[in-house]
Amino acid sequence: LLKPYQPMLRPAMFWVFVVQMLSIVEPAFITWGIDSFVRHGRAVKPWIVPYAGEMLVVVLLIGLTVVAKNRSIRKVIFQVEEGIYLDCVKKLLSLPLAFHLRENTGSLIGKVIKGVGRLTDMVGIVYWEILPLLVQTLVTVAVVFYLSPGVAVVILVAVIFFLYLT
Repeated sequence: LLKPYQPMLRPAMFWVFVVQMLSIVEPAFITWGIDSFVRHGRAVKPWIVPYAGEMLVVVLLIGLTVVAKNRSIRKVIFQVEEGIYLDCVKKLLSLPLAFHLRENTGSLIGKVIKGVGRLTDMVGIVYWEILPLLVQTLVTVAVVFYLSPGVAVVILVAVIFFLYLT
């Protein structure tokens, strides 16, 4: 059902991945800035400006990528909703007159509208909730695996068990 829309789904996935990666890096930049500030004293020194600039750039980059991600997801949802609804209406209009005399087509169109709404809700949930969580979990497990493989295995088992339960 969503196959014709796959070329539009890929940019949305890309933006979700970029936003999640930047949101993982952001705390590291802020931590480095605060740690260097505390380590060198509280007086504002010339070396603090680059750290503040880096933090500002990262925050602005995240903001811009979030806007791009949201626009991309909204575009996909709009295209999916409009395209599937029009395809369903075309299919209904192409049916023979006997079908329209026999069936309550107004009720049928209402069901189509509800179905299209549920489908677009599902696409939104996948792109705004599930995909970001999946990317963040996989990247976190990969970093933890690099630092401590045993802890990563425990986290991975817990995630798999949680996914099985839900």
